[in-house]
Amino acid sequence: MRRRRLLGSLAALVMLAGAGAFWALRGKGRAEEAGREALSVRPPAVAGTWYPAEKEALLERVKTFLAKAGKPKVEGRLVGLMSPHAGYVYCGRIMGMAYSALKGESFDTVVVVAPAHYLPVRISVGDFDAYETPLGLVPVNREACRFLRSESPVISFVPEAHRPEHAIESQLPFLQVVLKEFRLVPVLVGPYGDRYWRRLGELLAEVVRRWGALLVASSDMSHYPPDGKTAREVDGRTLRAIATLDPLRVERLSRELLSSRKVLGLDCILCGLGPVLAVMHAARLLGADKALILGYSNSAEVEPNVPRVVGYGAVAFYATKGVKLVPKGRTTAKPKGVGRMALSHEERVELLKLARRTLEEYLAKGRIPKYEPKSQRLKEPRAVFVTLKKEGRLRGCIGQIEAVDPLYLAVQRMAVESATRDPRFPPVEPEELKDIEIEISILTPFERVRDIREIEVGRHGLYIRKGFMSGLLLPQVPVEWGWDRDEFLREVCYKAGLPPDAWKDPDAELFKFEAEVFSEESEGLKKGGR
Repeated sequence: MRRRRLLGSLAALVMLAGAGAFWALRGKGRAEEAGREALSVRPPAVAGTWYPAEKEALLERVKTFLAKAGKPKVEGRLVGLMSPHAGYVYCGRIMGMAYSALKGESFDTVVVVAPAHYLPVRISVGDFDAYETPLGLVPVNREACRFLRSESPVISFVPEAHRPEHAIESQLPFLQVVLKEFRLVPVLVGPYGDRYWRRLGELLAEVVRRWGALLVASSDMSHYPPDGKTAREVDGRTLRAIATLDPLRVERLSRELLSSRKVLGLDCILCGLGPVLAVMHAARLLGADKALILGYSNSAEVEPNVPRVVGYGAVAFYATKGVKLVPKGRTTAKPKGVGRMALSHEERVELLKLARRTLEEYLAKGRIPKYEPKSQRLKEPRAVFVTLKKEGRLRGCIGQIEAVDPLYLAVQRMAVESATRDPRFPPVEPEELKDIEIEISILTPFERVRDIREIEVGRHGLYIRKGFMSGLLLPQVPVEWGWDRDEFLREVCYKAGLPPDAWKDPDAELFKFEAEVFSEESEGLKKGGR
C-alpha cells in the first residue's frame, strides 16, 4: 500500500511536469535537465564536501556506518529521532547509530526538522517537488507541507533558506538507504523560530496522525567547548535532560549553561535547539514515554588538537504502550470567537495594573519585575498586543502573534516593547507615563481567509504575509478609522509594505482573527492604573 501511494505521488508529479519530468525521475538523457526545472527539484548543495558526491561511494559509506551500528533494542513504537548533521567524516558513525533504529521500519512520510544556518528565518517549510542526492530523488509530501504553512502565520516558505542548507540534506542518504521509499517534509527553524517550538510540536504531532510520519530532529550538540573532555561533560548533561523527554528541562539547561558563561567558548548546547524541543513535544503528545541514547561522539575524536569542539548525539524517542492517536484536530482545534477565552473584570484589571507597574519599573530601573499571577488563566500561553495611547493618539503598539509565553509575561514583555522599540516613535520617557493609557488585545488563533466575505469589520483583525513581507491590523483599527472591508484590506496590505491589492495575489496568505480588547478606561481605571 505504501509503495503504491509513493508511486502514485511520483506519477502525479509526472502528470504535472510532462514527459520531460518523467525522464528526470528516471534519469534519462537530455530530458533530465528540463524535467528537473519542471519538477522544482532542490539539488544537492553539499555533495562532494560533507559527504561523497559519487553514488557508489556514498552508498558504501552509509551502509558501512549502518552495519557497524547494529540494531539498537528499541522496545516500542518509534516516534522520532535526533541525528547530527555535520560532515560524515565527523559524525557519520553517530548518524549510523541513529538510523540503525529504523531497520525493518516503514514510514510513508519523514519530517526532518533542522536549524536554518544560512538565513535568519522563523520557520520555513519547503515547497519543492523533490530533494535530490547522489542516490536519487526524494519526493516531497507537499500536502503535509501546505498543511503546516496554513496553520500558523509564522510558518512560510523561504526558498533561499533551503537551497544551501546542509542540515536537512545530510539526513537524506541515510533515509534513502534504510527506508528506500518515503516522502519528505523539510522544515527549517531559524533563530527567530526557536521560541515557537510548542506550536510547531503540536502541528508535527498532527502530521504524524494524518500521514503516518516519522519525526527527525537534525541537530549537532555543543558548539564550541575548548576540548573533547569539556564537550563530553556538557553534552552528557544535555543528553540526560533529553532522556527525561521534558523539553522545558532542556530549554532551562540551555539558558543556565549559556548565561553562566562557565564553559569557555560555549555558543550553544544544541544548534537545533528549537527542532529538538519541537520534536520532543510532539513525541510526548503522541504518547512517547522513553528516550534511548543511541550514541555520542565529538569532533575532538577526529581532530584532537583543534580547540573548537562540536558534539554529536543520537537519540530515539518511542512509545512503549503504542502511539496515542488522538482524534484528528484535537491539538490544533481553534476556539471560535472570544467567548471561550474572555477574562473576568478582575483578571483584566490585574493585567492592566501589571503592564503599568512593568513600565514604571523598566523605565526607571531597566528591568522587568518578577510577578506571580493570582489567576491560573493568566499563566496560559496567549498571543497578545499592548497598545499605548497619549491624548487619544497612538504612542506605541507591539505584540506577538503566536501563543508562546504565559499571558501575564507576554503582557509585560510587549508593554516594554511598545514603549521602547516601536520604530514609529521615540522611546517613552518616564514622565510621560501619567498621560498614557494602556490597552491590551488578546488574540484568538489565526484562521486562513478563503473568502473575503468572511471578514467582519469590528469583529476580525487581519494579518497578511507574502514572502518576507507581513503586516497586521487589530480588529479595533478599522472601527477607529471608519474603514469598510475593502479599505481594511487595502490598509493591511500597506501595513505589510505591499501594494493595496496584494491580498488578491495567489502567493499572498491572508488570515483573520478575533481579539478580546480592554483598556484602563474600559475597566474603570484612571490613567496611572489606579
